[in-house]
Amino acid sequence: MVFVSGTYVAWNGREYPWPPPAGWEQRSDGRYWPVDQTPATPAAGFSPQHGPSGRSVYALPEELPPPDPADRVGPRPMRRRSIVALGTGALILVLFVQFFELDILGFRVSQEDFVAFDNGDEPDFFEPDFGEERELSDESKDALLTVIECSNSAAEGAVLTGQVENPLDSARSYLIGVEFFVGGERQLDGFAELVVEPGQRADFVARSASPGQDGPVACQFGDVFRVIAN
Repeated sequence: MVFVSGTYVAWNGREYPWPPPAGWEQRSDGRYWPVDQTPATPAAGFSPQHGPSGRSVYALPEELPPPDPADRVGPRPMRRRSIVALGTGALILVLFVQFFELDILGFRVSQEDFVAFDNGDEPDFFEPDFGEERELSDESKDALLTVIECSNSAAEGAVLTGQVENPLDSARSYLIGVEFFVGGERQLDGFAELVVEPGQRADFVARSASPGQDGPVACQFGDVFRVIAN
């Protein structure tokens, strides 16, 4: 029996006491490799520990250190402080909308446009009836809007002169869209904006934004909006 002293170089470039583990062989690079392992450059930072028989020994999961915050994948779990902050923000938003007032297309839109108040000043949400429509239905437009004249000329273009009624007990702003057709072709719409006093009627004029051209004209109302007047 021949005994050889010294060390051998393993596949990872490190020296270990002779002899190599059973089943290992020396390759052309002078290192010893397991017979079922293809030579490859070990990953940077990888330095396995070897037991008596040459088997790799890895740390158990419970022995590993906890991950750093930078190692976290995905959003952080919502904690109690986050839930409280979210609830506080929602409460502030609810209180804000109780007193908000916006200006949309030159009209003042406030909470009164969306809720009615009973005698106890408590908001009572409702589905608007005919008198409280914000966007008028076709039936409401037929009842409240009147076409006085629908004309067209190459010089002025298509023009509609009309009248609108406010049946409510306070002033309302109206934004009236008018659709024009000249020679059967759709033109650019015209718009009229006006304030009508309670229980009154008011005249308005809407002009098509298309250049004037000769031809027979047809006019009809498009979208009509009514909100609380400034």
